[in-house]
Amino acid sequence: SQMSIEDEEMSRTALSAIRAKEEEIEKNKMEIRERVQAQLGRVEEETKRLALIREELEGLAEPMRKEVALARKKIDSVNKELKNDLSKLGVPSNVLDLMFDWTGANEDYLKVPEAKGSIQAVRNEAFFIPLYELFLTYGGIFRLTFGAKSFLIHILKDNAKAYSKGILAEILDFVMGKGLIPADGEIWRRRRRAIVPALHMKCVAAMISLFGEASDRLCQKLDTAASTGEEVEMESLFSRLTLDIIGKAVFNYDFDSLTNDTGVIEAVYTVLREAEDRSVSPIPVWDMPIWKDISPRQRKVATSLKLINDTLNDLIATCKVYVQEFYPSILHFLLASGDDVSSKQLRDDLMTMLIAGHETSAAVLTWTFYLLTTNPKVVAKLQEEVDSVIGDRFPTLKDIKKLKYTTRVRKKVWPLHITKSFICLVEDHY
Repeated sequence: SQMSIEDEEMSRTALSAIRAKEEEIEKNKMEIRERVQAQLGRVEEETKRLALIREELEGLAEPMRKEVALARKKIDSVNKELKNDLSKLGVPSNVLDLMFDWTGANEDYLKVPEAKGSIQAVRNEAFFIPLYELFLTYGGIFRLTFGAKSFLIHILKDNAKAYSKGILAEILDFVMGKGLIPADGEIWRRRRRAIVPALHMKCVAAMISLFGEASDRLCQKLDTAASTGEEVEMESLFSRLTLDIIGKAVFNYDFDSLTNDTGVIEAVYTVLREAEDRSVSPIPVWDMPIWKDISPRQRKVATSLKLINDTLNDLIATCKVYVQEFYPSILHFLLASGDDVSSKQLRDDLMTMLIAGHETSAAVLTWTFYLLTTNPKVVAKLQEEVDSVIGDRFPTLKDIKKLKYTTRVRKKVWPLHITKSFICLVEDHY
């Protein structure tokens, strides 16, 4: 009877503790809702204020536009008369074109549509989403103006040391820490010096052969799919391709992910999706102790991060024991640099290369091939150049200089589909 009373008392105590915890969780939820509502209210007020400012600026700008248009007509008329007079004096037409074509180029620039919208769209979600919506509205080329060109010169050139790599570095801290890409200042310079030897011409030439071997395995996989009419997901295949290349180049390790599912790719995309979600979340719920334990998504992120870290630790341990000198990996140079680098810093460097190296390269390849499918003429010209320069063999470092059209295609895609941001480190007036 005494035991029954004690058991009953323990049950009541446990129930009271559970109810107290539930009340605490509910209270936290209420506080979060109130903070979110307050934040949304401030955003709405700021949006209205900016809309009023824009209307005022539009009203002030309209008379100036008319004056500029009138001045341009006068300049065009004078240029036309001057060009005709110089032509009569015997000045070659190609020289005249060189002298006066800048006006036509400026006209073409003014014909490019200027995108308009609310700044709230950029603040409330990942930047590429509103950019893609503008692309659907205005087409492949449009102007997106936030300020004068002098702002860019000041931030990127004259006072670059006052700006960090922005929110991207902050939200990737839980993944990459102070790795080469998120790092700034002295940490970045020190880690970059350690990696430079791995980018020596001989090492790069050896790595390029890895590109050909891995790409050949991908082509065989695509040939098999084409023969059976099977649909393939190119983004996934490019992710596996670049992971295999990064594995050999950085760690001298073959993931063989084109034929085997290691789970690393899914883990990488899990943490990247989490980083993207964190970049647009108004409240850092992932830092709340209770939320870390009860959220299925946060548990999955923790599991994925552990898989990646365990993989890196195994690769580091293997490299310390054995390094194939003929294909020296970047990890080899980091270990042999002589720097007094902590295990965490080494892990951050390697995590950056593993995730940023393969994911960004896969994204560029995916976008490149997508754009090529929309322009058969470019594909034909690209194929002709590759066949004439490389033929049936793997490419070498010397071939890159000869692949001029291929290089132009690559340079065209990169600025269209890769972006990064900066954030001011100190108060900066301009």
